Amino acid sequence: MGTDPLYVALVDSFANSKFVLFGLTNEPGGNLLSNATIAASMRHAVDTIRAEEDRLGVPHHIISVQGQTWTSDISFYGTTPIARDNIVYEVHGYPPTTASYTYSNLPVIIGEYGSL
Repeated sequence: MGTDPLYVALVDSFANSKFVLFGLTNEPGGNLLSNATIAASMRHAVDTIRAEEDRLGVPHHIISVQGQTWTSDISFYGTTPIARDNIVYEVHGYPPTTASYTYSNLPVIIGEYGSL
């Protein structure tokens, strides 16, 4: 919740910018937090952003959320996606593998990639 004012300020600054998307964080928890903890934090941040967009009466921006293990694993969202509009899921792959980001029900951004 400590970042809520920052998310509100970002929405206020970019409310009418059609080509802005919000990336919530970078590699939340490394590999120390559970999928449920990360997903709950992502949902809270999305809800904070959506509440401010709705308050301002502006369209919802795309929001990129991340997953487990330095964002190399978003499989949790394959069965439990965040039930909000305009959400994409970010993957970091070193090296990237198709198995780490192929989910027929999830729009995915490859945010970082490279070889070992």
